[in-house]
Amino acid sequence: MPPKRAAASATKPVESRPSRKRPADEPSQSQSKRPRRAVTSTILPKATTKTNENRKPAPTKVAARSSVKKETKPKTATTIKKTAATSAATRSKASKAPKPAGRAPSKPEPTKKKVVPRPTRVKPPPFNPLTAIPRTRATAPLHAFVFGTGGDGQFGLGTDVTGEIPRPRLHTWAEECINKGKFSVKGDQKAGLETLVAGGMHSLAIDPRGRVWSWGVNDEGALGRKVDDVLNPERPGEVFERAELEANPGLVQGLLADFRAVAVSAGDNVSLAIGSDGHLKAWGSFHSSNGSLGFHSASGAPKRQMTPVAIPQLEKIQLSSIAAGTNHVVGLTTDGRVYTWGVSEQGRLGRRVLERRLINSTRPDPLHLRKIVGIGSGSYHSFAVDSDGDVFAWGLNQYGQLGLEPEVDASGKKQTVVWTPTLVPELSPSELSQGGWNDSRVVQISGGEHHTIFLLNDGRVFATGRIDSSQLGLHSDHPAVKKAKESNLDYISTPTRVLFPPEPKDGEPNPEVDPKDEKEENQRNVVKNSIVKISAAGDVTLALSKEGHAYSWGYGASGQLGLGADTEEQRTPSRVRWKETDKWFVEDISIGGQHGFILACERALRAKQLEESQEEGGASQITAVEEVKLNGVNPKTVSAVVNDQPQGDDVMGESE
Repeated sequence: MPPKRAAASATKPVESRPSRKRPADEPSQSQSKRPRRAVTSTILPKATTKTNENRKPAPTKVAARSSVKKETKPKTATTIKKTAATSAATRSKASKAPKPAGRAPSKPEPTKKKVVPRPTRVKPPPFNPLTAIPRTRATAPLHAFVFGTGGDGQFGLGTDVTGEIPRPRLHTWAEECINKGKFSVKGDQKAGLETLVAGGMHSLAIDPRGRVWSWGVNDEGALGRKVDDVLNPERPGEVFERAELEANPGLVQGLLADFRAVAVSAGDNVSLAIGSDGHLKAWGSFHSSNGSLGFHSASGAPKRQMTPVAIPQLEKIQLSSIAAGTNHVVGLTTDGRVYTWGVSEQGRLGRRVLERRLINSTRPDPLHLRKIVGIGSGSYHSFAVDSDGDVFAWGLNQYGQLGLEPEVDASGKKQTVVWTPTLVPELSPSELSQGGWNDSRVVQISGGEHHTIFLLNDGRVFATGRIDSSQLGLHSDHPAVKKAKESNLDYISTPTRVLFPPEPKDGEPNPEVDPKDEKEENQRNVVKNSIVKISAAGDVTLALSKEGHAYSWGYGASGQLGLGADTEEQRTPSRVRWKETDKWFVEDISIGGQHGFILACERALRAKQLEESQEEGGASQITAVEEVKLNGVNPKTVSAVVNDQPQGDDVMGESE
């Protein structure tokens, strides 16, 4: 038996092999034109091994560019002959192969396909843009005017002014802040308020620094700040009276850190604010017919939310706009969806909630609506407008305030509630454009208790709902009013146009409505007095014209019409006037449960800015209300000028 291979290897000495002699016809590596890796490992022929004595050396690879020359055994003639033949064949193949510029692998690589770079994916813009930061200018600050009744501190004028103010009066606190520069930002030493909103019995305002101020009733936390046991820093050991803190404007402290408010909305006992990043903060509480419902359904949530918080379901969602009814909220997201929450009674949420789990209604949930670009709300009803201009309505419809005729069931009983979003055919663009009007559609909706006002992009206004207190602004001889009375109805369910008086002139400061104007305007398709904003609450409606005049109509026993102490009811739109009315250009309006606000700038300063801007050849750098149609629908208030960010220390109100 032949010896084991391991034993033979142990006894056989290892010899160093001499370097192989290059044949004369083989070029050196420096002369070779082959690429660096073209010299492949060549395997010598394998010898048949019978015994260890006649076994030939194991196959070896020819080293390429070896820096150490090893000694090898002398090769036999047969081996040299085969090696030379192999080298010649290798050189022949190498000479025929293409000569790459650099090193190439031993095996030819497959032809690579040309890689076309993928285009950079650009994130599409939001369906609904975020609310822009209003821009103001020092030379034309917005001055605040207040009217109505302030018995619960909703004026923000302190405990000494709580009675009735029948005509707009300059807000002394806002004036003081303007004159002392308390609202000032960089380069703007006399800035005024950006936004002023009237709620049920409280008020909210945004200053040029994006801070939110509040005043009024705080029983359910609507002010978002502490009013009990607040120490008086000027009198150690003493505390402020609650009534003083409620009746005077104070900063909502919970919104001061990294939150720039751009929009606010106020219900009866709930308040909401949207930040510049589209995120929502809310506070207060909701009340149903059975009493306090609460603020949110989350476990451990307080019945009354006394300071601003983010709502869990909306923390990662950006909102474009918000609308609050008396005790419910409608929110519009930047991707065109609608969320509702609050009290679910009368179908105002557009979805049903189980009776045994009514608290779940305080959790925001989306409706089955898409591509929505506008929302609106009344006391107990809500609306949405999609990108095609179609209007959807839901909620209480006892007086046809949805623009839909109340249905009657088989038993003859009138159905007063619309539980899910329902199309309002009379408000479709095709219907509103009849008579030659060009692509007319609804751009703003505001509702009162039992009536609703619709603003169109061409400046026309339509109304529907209850008529027994002049809520719709229609004259007693109007054909629609006569038809309703003949049918023993106290409402009009078909959206009907509201006519406005001509613009005031010298010697005629308050012209009346002329019914003949409607026929003339329909013939010319031109609105004589174009409206740019509306605001409704209770039985009262305010409207703002393109030329900066405010109008009101309806029933207001507490002076909320702003037409004087002798006027509790106004059938048709009438101009709101006060001392030196013609001096002011009205920029914004808001009506609440018992009080209202007007923001206005001086006409002379506004005209001067416009003139300077035209001379500079630039855009109109004025503070003015303009209608902006976002996605063809949404109305926005644009105030042009510098966009300085808040700087400096926070200014506290006198009550803080």
